[in-house]
Amino acid sequence: MEYRDAIVFQQLVMLFVYVLPKEPSILRRAKLFRKFKKLSKEYDINSNKYFVEFMNNQGRKHKFYYSLLFRMNHISFHLFASLLVQTYNFLKKRVCKDVIKKDISIDDLVNLSIKQSKMKNNTVSISVVIPNYNYEKFLLQRMYSILNQTVKLNEIIILDDCSSDGSRILIDEIVGKLSPYVNIRKEYNAVNSGSAFKQWEKGMNLACSDYVWIAEADDYCDRKMLQNLIKPIVKNKDIMISYCDTSFISANGSIMLRSIVPEIDIQKTGHWNKSYVNNGLSEINDYSYLNCTIANVSSCIIKKGNYDKEFKMSGNYKQAGDWLFYVNILRYGSIAYSNKRMNYYRVHGNNVSSVFNKKKHIDEIISIYKYYLKEFNINKEQKEKMNCRISFLKKVWGVDGNDE
Repeated sequence: MEYRDAIVFQQLVMLFVYVLPKEPSILRRAKLFRKFKKLSKEYDINSNKYFVEFMNNQGRKHKFYYSLLFRMNHISFHLFASLLVQTYNFLKKRVCKDVIKKDISIDDLVNLSIKQSKMKNNTVSISVVIPNYNYEKFLLQRMYSILNQTVKLNEIIILDDCSSDGSRILIDEIVGKLSPYVNIRKEYNAVNSGSAFKQWEKGMNLACSDYVWIAEADDYCDRKMLQNLIKPIVKNKDIMISYCDTSFISANGSIMLRSIVPEIDIQKTGHWNKSYVNNGLSEINDYSYLNCTIANVSSCIIKKGNYDKEFKMSGNYKQAGDWLFYVNILRYGSIAYSNKRMNYYRVHGNNVSSVFNKKKHIDEIISIYKYYLKEFNINKEQKEKMNCRISFLKKVWGVDGNDE
């Protein structure tokens, strides 16, 4: 029952923080509310201890909003619930403080590049790979958050996957203006690769530092993120991945979800409440076997290596391949985690992860589970949790089919 409560809570977070705010149509949003009530009519949401904890941690205004939203949906006022979401989003855009810097110019980037050029080299060298596809409107903010880091960057590689907007014109200008001060270059695809993993692989192979930061062009980060991610590596060169907690932000930079921990810790272990360093296989066998526990590639730095085989395997998956990639890398060493929220994952209609096919996603999870059962030390109880998760996802997502 506790495991089911955790899964329900995860789906609530996805629905009310991620799905509903992105749906522009009031009527379609009302239909989602109606479907949610139908699927959850036999379940008492208010008895879910994780939901109760979530509500208690909200500010007075947000707590009132969520309480009213659930109440409206419970009494079948679906259209009113949809209008409430519309009003809440409207007010949030005007009241909530953004976490990103706006009105950034090329001159701002030049000034940061000059500061970067005067920094001392790190014990751990970092290559920054920036995969871009039609993210022109976010590029200046992204570059600002990268150049504003408190540690020196060994190199910056901007990849463009045949963008159709003005990205390349802007990238040309950025590289031209910054190259006198920092080691920066651009790599353009003549044809769209159609795969995030092909861009990750290209960046990893081009990089020449100890660790590679795949900083997606539409995301953002705190200026001390790399400083914190490098800290455990100085003491342990066996670390394959060092990552931090992630917040979700809207297209304009307002925080939508402060911490990703409630969503990744579906077993409610408390594992991510504190920073840690853990053996990679232990991380897989105890936690990452059940769900992807690294929410966003921009939140981590990855040890430089030849991962062509791992990228090829992950490329067979459209929606869950990143999970398989992280786990396969962890086989070779350790993992470090910082509980500081320093990465900001931008939720908008154009990012790859916004294209979500429920049946395809479940099929991919089943396929990955079969791989884990074959490759790792998964016990009977954990296998039951895998089956429970698949069955429950099928139920709440309304997907038919067998678990095997």
